[in-house]
Amino acid sequence: MAKEIAKGNLRPEPPPPTGDELGILSGAFQAMLADLTVLIGKEKESLEKDRLLKELELQALQSQINPHFLFNTLNVLSKLALLEGAERTSDLIVSMSNLLRYNLGRLDRPVTLRDELQHLQEYVTIQQARFRDRVRFELQTEEEALQAGVPSLTLQPLVENAFLHGIADLEQGAVIRVAIARTPSDAVSVTVADNGAGMSEEVRQSLLRLEDVPEPKQSTGLGTRNVFKRLALYFGRDDLVTIDSAPGQGTRITLHIPAGKEENKHEHV
Repeated sequence: MAKEIAKGNLRPEPPPPTGDELGILSGAFQAMLADLTVLIGKEKESLEKDRLLKELELQALQSQINPHFLFNTLNVLSKLALLEGAERTSDLIVSMSNLLRYNLGRLDRPVTLRDELQHLQEYVTIQQARFRDRVRFELQTEEEALQAGVPSLTLQPLVENAFLHGIADLEQGAVIRVAIARTPSDAVSVTVADNGAGMSEEVRQSLLRLEDVPEPKQSTGLGTRNVFKRLALYFGRDDLVTIDSAPGQGTRITLHIPAGKEENKHEHV
């Protein structure tokens, strides 16, 4: 066993059990090996969390042009639009400013679903100005479910995926629905559904296996795979996502948020 471990094999064939001193030594050796395997797994998970966080930070850095200058400019544009009587334009600029501020400021901390929902509504305001009557956005929430903690930037990328992959080619009748509710087990269910293009079984399975799949070129860069991966790392589980979809039949993504994980300002994801 020691020779196998020295070669890098952490799952060597154990010797047959005996009741003498060598049996006791062998049992202790196997227990130590099991502990070592667990520690290595935790270290890999920690390294993966750090990698994902740095990836998010890099994406944010690549997309920002001196945030203070950007926000000040947007503020001036908003006030100018108000002075000129363009209230809708002013509101749209404010939504864009809030969207950027959230994206740049909360990458390393868990947030509540309430925070995510407010951020999502800013994004939807901007998209509805673009799509106008072509798309209808429906929201259904339960107040007691909104305190559940999740990684930052969980909801908006899923809805963006619905806009870009799902309903972008529909000339009329497009619908995107978001529902957040408590389940009988006191967990939280988050559903993002659209009636758009859907996806193939191959793409659906790839997403569930957290494999790399092509993201739309016009995406902000934070795709569904990243969301699913960070959820798995945050909760320590890989069974939190359900995807129902087929070509031409829309897509329904459901996140199953476990109970008892409320927002913790001092915990990093």
